[in-house]
Amino acid sequence: MRDLKNTNSARTKAILAALAQAEKKAENIVVINVGGVCNFTEYFVICTGLSTLQFRAISDNIQKKLKSIGYRPFHIDGETSPNWLVLDYDDVIVHIFNPDARSYYELERLWADGEFVDWEKEGKNLHP
Repeated sequence: MRDLKNTNSARTKAILAALAQAEKKAENIVVINVGGVCNFTEYFVICTGLSTLQFRAISDNIQKKLKSIGYRPFHIDGETSPNWLVLDYDDVIVHIFNPDARSYYELERLWADGEFVDWEKEGKNLHP
């Protein structure tokens, strides 16, 4: 396994965030490289959570994993929302939606011109 301390790869951060989501049983996890079609971030990591308790568990696990390689979110929004929570790591933005909000916002459709990343395949050797 690779040593991930102080990695500066946005892709690595995005994949680790997706792995952290999966560990907390998030559903429909998607990683999109939007760097070529977006001017404010490089990656979106999107998942569905089924309760505010699961949102918190997913968020906490992402923060723990990324903190272990030297990253903290610049901003967190929606911590008390039952619909959506976002962690902003500047070059990686993590969205945790409930099913209705995810269906309403359809971020995968909005950013369909980005590259959809096979995070499960790429993440096999990335556990910090």
